[in-house]
Amino acid sequence: VELAMSRSSSRPFRTAYFLTQGLANRNLPSIHGRSATRARACHAASWHLLNSHYRVAVVYDEFGARSTALIRHGRQITIQGLLP
Repeated sequence: VELAMSRSSSRPFRTAYFLTQGLANRNLPSIHGRSATRARACHAASWHLLNSHYRVAVVYDEFGARSTALIRHGRQITIQGLLP
């Protein structure tokens, strides 16, 4: 019997996007994204922050643990945690 891989298991890295730092502090994300790798998750998060869509992006690993946080302050992005 062959089991079909679900969409969520093929993209186990989840990214939570926040419009403000205050919403991030209260863990109230605006939207979630999914990615197959940490590198792609961080790339997508950087793109959204650079294009001023969000101020904070938090990447969670395949186990649901917080691995990387990207925070935009004006024209600067600070990265905390693991890099791809």
